[in-house]
Amino acid sequence: MARVRFSKVTKRYGKTEALRELSLTVQDGEFVTLLGPSGCGKTTALRILAGLINPTNGDVFFDELNITSESASKRDIGMVFQAYSLFPNLTARENMEFGLQARKLGPLEIMNRVNQLMEVTGLSEHRDKYPHQLSGGQQQRVALVRALAIRPRVLLLDEPLSALDAQVRVQIRDEVRRLQREFGITTIFVTHDQEEAMAISDRVGVMDKGELLQIDVPKKLYDQPEHPFVAKFFGKVNSISAQPINSQRVRFWNKEYQTSPNSPRHGIATKSWALVRPESIVEAPQGQGVLGVIKEISFLGPLTQLQIQVGKNESIIMTSTSGNVSGRKVGDNIWITVDAEELFVSVE
Repeated sequence: MARVRFSKVTKRYGKTEALRELSLTVQDGEFVTLLGPSGCGKTTALRILAGLINPTNGDVFFDELNITSESASKRDIGMVFQAYSLFPNLTARENMEFGLQARKLGPLEIMNRVNQLMEVTGLSEHRDKYPHQLSGGQQQRVALVRALAIRPRVLLLDEPLSALDAQVRVQIRDEVRRLQREFGITTIFVTHDQEEAMAISDRVGVMDKGELLQIDVPKKLYDQPEHPFVAKFFGKVNSISAQPINSQRVRFWNKEYQTSPNSPRHGIATKSWALVRPESIVEAPQGQGVLGVIKEISFLGPLTQLQIQVGKNESIIMTSTSGNVSGRKVGDNIWITVDAEELFVSVE
């Protein structure tokens, strides 16, 4: 396996900067996800690492070896794309064996490796089927086995689950994580799905406009964002207009709140928004907090999400255990407040 390092990697297409001075280290055996919207630079970073495109500036290292100028075929990388990219004229087994045959391994070793992976991924009974005879989830398993069979130093996953339906996506996601742990492969996963990133990653890097804004364990990204975009993109958040009291406190809904140390410092005249997670919005005793009207109710099993209108223009999302709001209905008045010790505040 290998430790991967990007050192000030930049990629320009004409005047467009797709990636800006990316510096990132992925430790040996670590599972890191690059998360962000379309066009944020995450796939560009992955393709530079794979050797499919060259950076404009900067270097890429495996351990201490600079591989920036190495061809893709010499990087010992396994890659799984969003499109399954299976050979339609080959059976599932033949697709899985393809990389091993290209490396000219012996027939017995090829058979043993593929048999082992087919068994742990549940593909044994589908080995003789052609891609068009397989479901989407089965095809993606074949693509994953093909990448793992060569025992790459680094595994790259470029939004491999986005074409699958929700239930299959969760199954394959969990399988990817289990296999990665079992084989200890250094893995970089690219997605725009926050839930995927939180569920399977050791660390998540949030990207926007070609920049890596923050990378950390999922819980810290969620609880302690260091950038407004991270707070808004990594999980749901309410943006509530707030009045600054000083550089460390704001006021809204008739109450003062401490701001997070990671919040941008601001002056009293600065326009501010408190960024509040839906689970931090709670029901308040009558006459306390702020009065709202329930506009929508979404039952989500153990949790229920309420959309609440506050005043004329403010729409708030509140998440509560379903039992606590089981008697509520659309049109009900509800008093709400914020239950949080400190808040991330975005300023303008």
